[in-house]
Amino acid sequence: MTMTTDARTTLDDWIPDLKIIEDCRRIVLGDGGGKIEYDRGPVLVPDKAEFRIASKAYLAPRIDIGFGECFRTLIAIGGIDSTNNGIVRAPYGFAVLWHKIDGSLITIDFTENCPM
Repeated sequence: MTMTTDARTTLDDWIPDLKIIEDCRRIVLGDGGGKIEYDRGPVLVPDKAEFRIASKAYLAPRIDIGFGECFRTLIAIGGIDSTNNGIVRAPYGFAVLWHKIDGSLITIDFTENCPM
């Protein structure tokens, strides 16, 4: 097993993908009523839309700022339509979730374009 695999396994054990996706689905489909508000207006997300993790990271800033140690996850809402030169596209946009070390959700942000 490589160091990368070890780190990824540890990260997945610490905050499982299923927990992150469940948090995102609950916010979008439950609390948000299946609607995401963007500057151009609301986008409706169907109940059966795929929520796919595009990236997940553990952040440990050196200075005690922002959320401190936390996890940041980028989710493609509706799955990944395409990738072009490293730019990911999703049918309904993206959610960026921030979780505390204990796995509790801090906040969620939405964007139409991939923030990676």
